[in-house]
Amino acid sequence: ADELDHAPLVGAFLTKGDRVSACAPFERVAVGDRGVVAGPCSSLGLDSFQSRVLVDFGAKGRYNYTRAQLAFENLVGDYAKEDKVVATSTIGAHVRSGDFGVVLKLGKAADSLRCDFGDARVVDAPVDALAHAPLVPGHP
Repeated sequence: ADELDHAPLVGAFLTKGDRVSACAPFERVAVGDRGVVAGPCSSLGLDSFQSRVLVDFGAKGRYNYTRAQLAFENLVGDYAKEDKVVATSTIGAHVRSGDFGVVLKLGKAADSLRCDFGDARVVDAPVDALAHAPLVPGHP
């Protein structure tokens, strides 16, 4: 059961339990308010309901948001789920310095992140062996 995760609700990454912040205000929720993804959209009558998730903003209420209206909270340091990363050193037997990956979730060890480097190379990477990938490939 240690390896089980919730299935994605929208796209490949947004899942139940994800910690997010609002990028768009709505009713009592302000930009930057933090919440937790509670499940799929709770109102099938909304436009694009299949691309929305229900977010619990605590005392401010539960609202349906699209992926574009949310940002993932940082997991470790300034790394968040979906961040593109590059290995700065060898990680395990299959990830080499310079390999590109994406952050999936927290790793099992302290200060580590579970990252997917493609070709079935999903590893727990120490944060000090990662850097944010450049926004424009080939540029620092």
